[in-house]
Amino acid sequence: MRITKLLPSRWLFIARLFLISFALNWAWEMSQMIVYSGFQNRSMLQRILICTVATFGDAFLTLGIYTIARFIARHSRRETKNAWKLYAAAMLLGAACAVIIERIALLSGHWVYTNQMPSVPLLGVGLWPFLQLALLVPLAVWIALKWNTLRSASHRAATANSTRDRLITLAIAALVVFQQDVLIVNAQNVASAPEKSAVTMVNENGADRKQAWTDTGATLTKYIDPVGGLSADDAAAYALAHNGELLAARQEIEAARGLIRQAGLRPNPKLNLQRQEQIGGADNDTMIGGSLPLELGGRRAARVLVAHRGLELREHLLADRERTTAAEVRDKFGEVLAAALKLGFTEDLLNTTRRGYKLVLARVIEGRTAPLEQNMTLVEVNRIRSMRETAEGKVEVSLLELRNIIGMPPEEPLRLRGNFDDLLNPLPPLSEATARALQERPDLLAARANENLAEAQIEQARAGGRLDAELTGQYERNNFSFSQRGINSAGQLVPIQGIFHSVAVGIAFDLPVRNKNQGAIEAAAAEAEAAKQRREYAELTVRREIAAAYVKYERAARAMEIYRVGVRSQADANLNVVRQTYELGAKTLLDYINEQRRFIELENDYINAQLETYSASVEIKRATAAVELIKR
Repeated sequence: MRITKLLPSRWLFIARLFLISFALNWAWEMSQMIVYSGFQNRSMLQRILICTVATFGDAFLTLGIYTIARFIARHSRRETKNAWKLYAAAMLLGAACAVIIERIALLSGHWVYTNQMPSVPLLGVGLWPFLQLALLVPLAVWIALKWNTLRSASHRAATANSTRDRLITLAIAALVVFQQDVLIVNAQNVASAPEKSAVTMVNENGADRKQAWTDTGATLTKYIDPVGGLSADDAAAYALAHNGELLAARQEIEAARGLIRQAGLRPNPKLNLQRQEQIGGADNDTMIGGSLPLELGGRRAARVLVAHRGLELREHLLADRERTTAAEVRDKFGEVLAAALKLGFTEDLLNTTRRGYKLVLARVIEGRTAPLEQNMTLVEVNRIRSMRETAEGKVEVSLLELRNIIGMPPEEPLRLRGNFDDLLNPLPPLSEATARALQERPDLLAARANENLAEAQIEQARAGGRLDAELTGQYERNNFSFSQRGINSAGQLVPIQGIFHSVAVGIAFDLPVRNKNQGAIEAAAAEAEAAKQRREYAELTVRREIAAAYVKYERAARAMEIYRVGVRSQADANLNVVRQTYELGAKTLLDYINEQRRFIELENDYINAQLETYSASVEIKRATAAVELIKR
């Protein structure tokens, strides 16, 4: 007697559903095991045992989902039509159970995904376990229902349904095989990647590591070219030739030269023409006159002197603008170098941390390390990736600012050449540098030129209050007549009429009796005093700037040397000690990550100290107007 005759139809259906669900889920569990950490290197027997235990849970969960879905859809197991509600409810319940189970297991650390597990957007769970319950539960119910109805159908119908079941089974098998192939290929890619010690960190050679651009990542070559890049001297020279403010200042100098030519020109003579006609009569008068200003009292010479002083002032202002622009270019150049150094350091750190993560992953797979360490290492990798993006953004922004200062279009390619070597150079004595700056700094020369301009304006105001004169000349033709008649030489009566010609020459004086230009003279004198006080304060400011630049350079250089000699080497030694103790099991991965973060902070501080020393040296050149600042 067959066992099917001894079981009621209800329990027979449940048994069939259990067996179908067990078969489908066992194949799925075996195929997706490779995307879970800690199972790749286990033996086949261990994999089969683990998957079998998990499949029992999946099968019992399928029975529970079917019971709830049947209640929701109000479906009878004998009903074969309009069963879509049952399948839809089973799919939704299966997907919900998959999300709940996976979230609980991930949060509790019961299992961990590998990098080959695709995730479901917004849900934060793996795609394969999500599809497992969402697809296999309704599929198992459908097969069980079909199996239940096949017993009462005709042989032909049974044969057709059996053919359809075989096709469906083949499709499921093909899906499982495809999934298995994809996961195996991904696993082979991970296994073939080069491995390195999980705790080998950046700066492996310690404090003696050189800042060589060729050792950094490929991304850095977009910004740094050790051979054909633009050096700091080249950038300063380019700025002197293309900076918009400097080009405008040079045009202002040309305008000042034009004012000198204008000031040297003598005033034009004046011509006056006049014609008078008598209304209703024949009388008329024609007059031609002119005048020539003499510009006495040194007016023209004073005007020319003021124009020359104005040109001198503009030339010194241009030289000072070139000095400050060159210093600004060099400062920004140093900022770009520092940002590029940090980017190169971050790329090295990211590459090393990625290699360490791969080894930690291998150790987790082998069962020698807890999956939590894999997650901690992955978090550190992503944190450093974020640091790298920020560092590269700073390099790009600094390069755009440098392009703007030197007058280069933002879309034009620009790569730099330089480093922070040879920052410690001997400086001239402070007194000698101060004395030279007081004599040669363009802003002080401009202040003295402004003082001279004010003196020239005083003389121009005084000249304007002195005696002045202009020569005048006039020719006049008068035609007069009278209504009476007179007797001419022939004794005849004729109208009385005469034409008269006259010439006048004279000189007109401007007598400074009331207006001697007293107000203009007082204003010019006050301006001269103000210019003198500005020059004295500028000299005091120069002394302060030079002294502050020397102090800043000395302190920055000492700080940089302390970092180089007493901090970086010790920090590297500390990192190696923590690494070794971690490998021996005396320290945790968290201890090592904290020490690595401390080392990253110290390395960035050292780069900042280098930048501070470089900026201080540029400040000394700017304050002392050193010839090395501008190399044309």
